[in-house]
Amino acid sequence: MQLDIQKAYDTIDWKAIECVLNEVGFPKKFTNWIMIAVTSVSYRFNINGNYTNIMKANCGLRQGDLISPLLFVIMMEYLNRCFQKMQKNHNFNFHAKCEKLDLTNLCFADDLLLFASGDKGSVTIMMDTFDKFSNSTDLRVNPSKCCIFFGGVDQSTKNDIKKITHFDEGTLPFRYLGILMTSKKLSIHNYMGLIVRIVGRITHRSSKLLSYARRIQLLNSVIFAMTNYWLQCLPFPKAVIKKINSICCTFLWTGSIEKSRKAAVAWKSVCQPKRNGGLNIIDLEVWNRITLLKLLWNLSGKSDNLWKKWVHVYYIKNQHIMEACVPDNASWIMKAIMQQCEDIRQNQVWIEIFNTPKFKMKKMYMAVHDRAQKVVWRTLFYGNVARPRALITL
Repeated sequence: MQLDIQKAYDTIDWKAIECVLNEVGFPKKFTNWIMIAVTSVSYRFNINGNYTNIMKANCGLRQGDLISPLLFVIMMEYLNRCFQKMQKNHNFNFHAKCEKLDLTNLCFADDLLLFASGDKGSVTIMMDTFDKFSNSTDLRVNPSKCCIFFGGVDQSTKNDIKKITHFDEGTLPFRYLGILMTSKKLSIHNYMGLIVRIVGRITHRSSKLLSYARRIQLLNSVIFAMTNYWLQCLPFPKAVIKKINSICCTFLWTGSIEKSRKAAVAWKSVCQPKRNGGLNIIDLEVWNRITLLKLLWNLSGKSDNLWKKWVHVYYIKNQHIMEACVPDNASWIMKAIMQQCEDIRQNQVWIEIFNTPKFKMKKMYMAVHDRAQKVVWRTLFYGNVARPRALITL
């Protein structure tokens, strides 16, 4: 289930905060200081140039206050402990892929993911636990933004669970924090939202007036900023990378996305580092491999990572990451990550970088281009103090 806590900061009960702080074990005097800061909030509104009378707040945390996120996290910890206590109920059944880690909930700010077996009893116990928490803290969910996802559950059970939760059935893929969440491999049209955003950024009405140097600077910022976030989570199909490269190449030479003439220099050469005669624009195909290598490195090094623990329990099963065989029922993302093991075995430089205590993506990226021939005119071009527009002409 995906729950969205409605007006999380605005509705939290002050007495609940004080009670939880005392139960956590903060000194009484320190708790009193915090409550003075929380309860001394007042507001005034400017209506048509006239300020209203001072109005005292009765609940909630002040957004923008540095201590408010910390207090909210403490309240979510109280919810987490409620679910830990719930696990001792012998009538509650874990989700099939969460039982070995005793995983029932994940909190992301004011969003909450709940995991349970798809039976009426387990769902009822879980909702009763959350209702008890919401009644004591005044934190409620927004039903219109909550949904429940089913897997391997018959229709009659689905209907019964919907009546218990009063939530609609969710559909995959759904977007969370800007990334599409799904159990199946994403198709090309699922990436169109990212491509449309890139086009919107580089096709500004003043883009045609930019010089080549300014277009390169714009492409560097747009490509890296907008695609790197996705690449840190999802592998890109070759067709998507080809589409993005085509748009950026056309924009570089024409100032628009409509092809009117051939490129003066191949895009592969433009994406080379400066020492190899390129313009150091990020090569998405190579960077896609590097981000997958970083995810693979995370699996081998970050022992405190929940994702790593889950992968090792259900997929790797405490084998060495370079020798593990991913089962056929693994997700498509997991298969894409494990496919990088073969590339590492064939590259001695990558093996050395991969075994370092800190993974450096830039160093790994530059190692890919080490085989390319370095140009002799690098100092003339990149060591020149002329303005960027003149350098591009040179």
